[in-house]
Amino acid sequence: LNALATCYFHGRGVKRDLKKAVEFWSLSASQGNWNGQNDLGQRYLLGEGVQKDQKKAVEYFTKAANQGHQYAQYSLGRCYAKGYGVVRDLKKAKEFYTMAANQGNQPSVLALSKKKMRKV
Repeated sequence: LNALATCYFHGRGVKRDLKKAVEFWSLSASQGNWNGQNDLGQRYLLGEGVQKDQKKAVEYFTKAANQGHQYAQYSLGRCYAKGYGVVRDLKKAKEFYTMAANQGNQPSVLALSKKKMRKV
């Protein structure tokens, strides 16, 4: 389902259709698939194929992050660092960045190296 959603999102082999992409990611996410949850979270965060809803993005990132998805953990860290869909909380941001960094997520490693995160 995720591969099909990605094809519709990028228009690979099919006509680009953001609504269909979101439908397939939603179905995947509802089945507990961490990639579907993370990808759907990204769509809600950015407002691609759906109305922008940062709180909903955080819900989907949380589901995927709780399963160990490093990119969702990074995205949650960013949401907490910036206050996207949640109250800004640098301590929580650092926790999620650390989880992702421990899995080799380079954007999280970079985020943790920033001065404001070192002070937390």
